[in-house]
Amino acid sequence: SGLARARAATQQLAPPMEDFSVVKLGMRKYLEDDEESEGFEEQLEGRYSESHELECSIWDACLFVGLGVLGEFDAVVLMMCYLVNLFVQFLFTVIIWSRFCKSPFSEDLVDNLRKWRATYGHDSMLVNPTTQESIVANVCSGSETMTNSQVQAELYTTMREFLPRFMPDPLNSYIRDSLHMPFYDGKSSNREGGIEGVGFHLSGVELCTMLMMLWTLMICRELRGTYETHSAVWTKARMAPLTTDLTRNANGHLVLRAITVTRATWITVFVTLPRFVIACLLLVGGSYFIVAAGNMEDLILNALSLEFIIHTDELLYSVIASKNTRMIVEEVQPLRLGQFWNRFRTHFKVFMILGIVLYVFMVNEMILGPVVSNMKAAMTTMCGGDIKFVSRRYSDGAALLPPDLWLRHRRDVLRRERRRLPIAVQDPVGADADDLHPVHGYDA
Repeated sequence: SGLARARAATQQLAPPMEDFSVVKLGMRKYLEDDEESEGFEEQLEGRYSESHELECSIWDACLFVGLGVLGEFDAVVLMMCYLVNLFVQFLFTVIIWSRFCKSPFSEDLVDNLRKWRATYGHDSMLVNPTTQESIVANVCSGSETMTNSQVQAELYTTMREFLPRFMPDPLNSYIRDSLHMPFYDGKSSNREGGIEGVGFHLSGVELCTMLMMLWTLMICRELRGTYETHSAVWTKARMAPLTTDLTRNANGHLVLRAITVTRATWITVFVTLPRFVIACLLLVGGSYFIVAAGNMEDLILNALSLEFIIHTDELLYSVIASKNTRMIVEEVQPLRLGQFWNRFRTHFKVFMILGIVLYVFMVNEMILGPVVSNMKAAMTTMCGGDIKFVSRRYSDGAALLPPDLWLRHRRDVLRRERRRLPIAVQDPVGADADDLHPVHGYDA
């Protein structure tokens, strides 16, 4: 028949099976009487599937403890490095979570600055003898001749560097609308804090976002390495072999062909699980640590210190681990990953990118957002409104606030509303500093 003739022609044209190799694309490759067949098959598996190349770190080097390829001294040194790495990384993680996760720009800082301004900021006895201006005016202008409130001046300068495009409101809209005051722009008052207001400035929010993106990428690399090690180990243990097989192929490379279930379990408990927990804790704690920086310089230094912590295992591996251990890790052929990773690796990459963007956005909204709001409130408390007037405190505890220019303009209107909104308040010594303001709700 025609089908038989076509089949015979195909057999004549096709070379014999022993003369060519069948590349494994969903099928197993069988080669007989070829001493390099095993090495070639391993290369094909690494070519057509995702594989994990062992990293030069203490974590991956621990896979070979107890296999007989390391000497007793090398194994002891490796275990000591493992314990030191585990202790150091956990210790720094606990220190970051317990002591360095709180930003100095809190609501308590805003309250303390409000009391400072009401008590000392406009005191006539503390004016700058050189410029004859109040402490607040000198702090907000970044004067180099003031002798008081150096801490407040440095704090305001730091916040101006972090938020260069934010300027305290000369007169808050609530006060202006509620008291029917004329607009007061305060253009004659310098509120730059010694920072030039011209040119391009990279704000602290932008720098913090960039560093947070880099830190998240670094942790994602650590998490991916952890998962690949876990997947490769359990792929070798899925057939439940009786012994762990580590041999050399025809090319002279070490090949890890099988891992017992017991060894795979120990590797999961003592290698991959601690590495995963440390990476997750450092991801969240490091985000708070970066945001809690007191100035622009500390942002970069905090990010660099986090990189030092996450790379402690590689540092110990390169400095203390023996040369024999490093040679074995470098000679091992890449380990093939499981079918789940090979099937959904494209989806993993897409989800990883979306997860990084979502995490950075959440950090900006939930961690960095409140810090920026407190900074703006602190800057407005320090340098908002009229910053040039001075007050005088008498021995009887009363504070006399001289009328401002716009108060004199509206004197008649305020007199008609005296019962509801008094112009000045005289309180005894020891009263709350907020009550020393000339009008309700007006900070100094």
